[in-house]
Amino acid sequence: VTNNSIIDTINDIIIGRLCIICPSALSINLIFKKFWLPPNSELFVYDAENINNYIGAFTENNNRNDSLFAISPIRSNKIVLEFSTKLNNPKPIMVIKKVIHGYKDIFNMFKGFGSSGSCNININCDIGEKWQREKRAVAMIMVDNNTRLCTGCMLNDSREDTTPYFLTAFHCIENETPETWMFLFNYESPNCSNI
Repeated sequence: VTNNSIIDTINDIIIGRLCIICPSALSINLIFKKFWLPPNSELFVYDAENINNYIGAFTENNNRNDSLFAISPIRSNKIVLEFSTKLNNPKPIMVIKKVIHGYKDIFNMFKGFGSSGSCNININCDIGEKWQREKRAVAMIMVDNNTRLCTGCMLNDSREDTTPYFLTAFHCIENETPETWMFLFNYESPNCSNI
């Protein structure tokens, strides 16, 4: 972590930046043990060399009762956390528990053809043509050391109240900490070739 965080004040908005460098990392992601953002605040996390490679804005809507939070990996070895809030807002609480130094290229990791179970069918083959809308609800689950764990899908219930339920197998939850899981949507082969 660089020791020179930057704080600017522009038009009654405070902007703070913190740079985290992991030499030779292929990606970086973070697990927070305490995370709380005040109203009218935003947190972005981006690649220091390419600001178009970012995630966010995270806002007060990302606050949880257990104060835990995790961000998905960013392909970079140098990231910036940029927080902005109104001048008189309460201070945010962001305590990083883990900085995960990605030593494997998770963005280009595919299992070889034939290594899936017989029930695993490539969604982008002809047999999956009728499921292109539904596939957007499926995600790969990664645990806090960037290990691929399982998959699952978003569900609605009969109330249709947009509660974000995620269904996965019970064995995926045993001895794990779902509160810090990361969900990667659109994790699929670009075509039927199973690259």
